[in-house]
Amino acid sequence: MNPHPSNVSLERLSLPEILMLARSVLLAQKVPADTAQILAERIEMAERDGPASHGLFILPSFVSGLRSHWIDGLAQPKIEIGPGAVIHVDGLNGFAQTGLDQAQSSLMNLAKRHGVALLTQRNAHHIGALRSDVEPFAVEGLIALMCVATRRRVVPHGGRLPFLGTNPMAFAAPVQGRPPFVWDMATSASSVTDVRMAAEAGLPVAPGTGVDKEGQPTTNAQAIIDGGALLNFGGHKGSAISLMVEILAAGLSGGNFAIHDRAAQVPGAASANGGQCLIVIDPQQTSHSDMPARLSDWFDAYVNSGAERLPGDGRLARRQIAMKEGVLVPQSLLAQLRMLT
Repeated sequence: MNPHPSNVSLERLSLPEILMLARSVLLAQKVPADTAQILAERIEMAERDGPASHGLFILPSFVSGLRSHWIDGLAQPKIEIGPGAVIHVDGLNGFAQTGLDQAQSSLMNLAKRHGVALLTQRNAHHIGALRSDVEPFAVEGLIALMCVATRRRVVPHGGRLPFLGTNPMAFAAPVQGRPPFVWDMATSASSVTDVRMAAEAGLPVAPGTGVDKEGQPTTNAQAIIDGGALLNFGGHKGSAISLMVEILAAGLSGGNFAIHDRAAQVPGAASANGGQCLIVIDPQQTSHSDMPARLSDWFDAYVNSGAERLPGDGRLARRQIAMKEGVLVPQSLLAQLRMLT
């Protein structure tokens, strides 16, 4: 299963090799070993499960953000538990995944104690796929919903100028007898990284992905990158969902809304210093039945209705292949990364 264009020279790497390469790049930028390990594991998971745009391809963005001092690679998050079933994290301008990882166990315990728990994080940079943030909760029998506020890149439905972030969200739920139900997606028609990958490969993007610097619809990926902007998926419905994500992620956390993010003013900055929200629910306490068993029967009915697979199931097929065969990575990207170690 190859997500890369046929004209790109590729090299096959095992998952441990990907982890080692990502970790080496981050350590070379003086990122502490614990943070480097957390980020490298997320990159390995993205290469394993997809999308490749959130795997090794995003490492240069990490490096650029660190070298421009937009991201503080040395930051260790400040975590406050309470009152109630709430965890507040100040990322202190570091990587969001560090705060999420360090608070994960406490968040699980709060959800199991109270039925519902909430984590908010501000002043942190989340670069990467969200599915690896929510899946561990479903493995433990919990439901997780995550929202992330990002930098201003999206023209809302009926608008003329970028106002919203790509504002991704992710969801995970436990299902009896099968892996957790997991999906993540941007509320823009495409992620920025997917558009960048298309631009670097000289490939077009789908109609409805974005506009050029004149505000005209385009399928030219480079035109979207060079002063253009993305569009929401689903027209006015996608814009409404994107607003909800930004309210939960930035509003609840006290983090930056997209229009307040300063990334565009800092050369080399590729991420937003934004906010995140993670809601965790224990279905054992909020329902009067065995939800994972009910979901198993319900999903069987879903597939029997004619659907080929459940949303998010593509990651499981990619995972099996990657674990056995490794993954294909563009040689040009590997050359760039190896020079950074």
